[in-house]
Amino acid sequence: IYFSKNKDTQMPIASLTKLATALVFFETKPDLSGTVTIIESDFPGVSRSKLYPGETIELSDCLHLSLMCSDNAAMMALARSTGLGNREFIGRMNDLAGKLGMDQTHFTDPTGLDAGNLSTAADYIKLLRRAYLNETISTISAKKTYQFAALNRNITHTLYNTNRLLYSRWDVRGGKTGYISQAGYCLALDMYDNTGRRINAVVLGSPSNQFRYRDADRLIAYATHN
Repeated sequence: IYFSKNKDTQMPIASLTKLATALVFFETKPDLSGTVTIIESDFPGVSRSKLYPGETIELSDCLHLSLMCSDNAAMMALARSTGLGNREFIGRMNDLAGKLGMDQTHFTDPTGLDAGNLSTAADYIKLLRRAYLNETISTISAKKTYQFAALNRNITHTLYNTNRLLYSRWDVRGGKTGYISQAGYCLALDMYDNTGRRINAVVLGSPSNQFRYRDADRLIAYATHN
């Protein structure tokens, strides 16, 4: 650990939850060329989404929406596509946390909209490192843009990654943003320095979008020089 502050303080993690959801999704051995049709129940508490009820898309595209844009309706559809009930899916998320030794982590929904999704910076690093061992998750998370078309509608979606540090001086290979009012602004990063050394950073509870990126940039700069 190069630097830490309040690393064992349990806090809501907002959409950082989605990396756990993606890992449980992959545990079910999905066919990413399969499809899912978006339904009304994919939108509870969802204020914004690029998707529309009745739209059919490939699971691969749904995963891109979930990881690049943090689209909550897409994440709900992805979890639903596994055939697991909501309670069982969340149970598997908590089982995953237990297997990874994340003793201060608890999940209550697949999206992170619920403030009951709790973790610590020290715990979350374990999930972050596990998630980016998955080549598909890592590849998608590092994409700056992506475009796809719905299969049954004349709709084309253009996605832009919410992680601003992909456009920075750093070699960022993966990352996840998150925000709800109870969690503040959150950010998790997987990157490499110019010697090939892997560096991870987690920022929880930042007071603004600007501050989370500023703090993460400083953390990375500190780590790369030590």
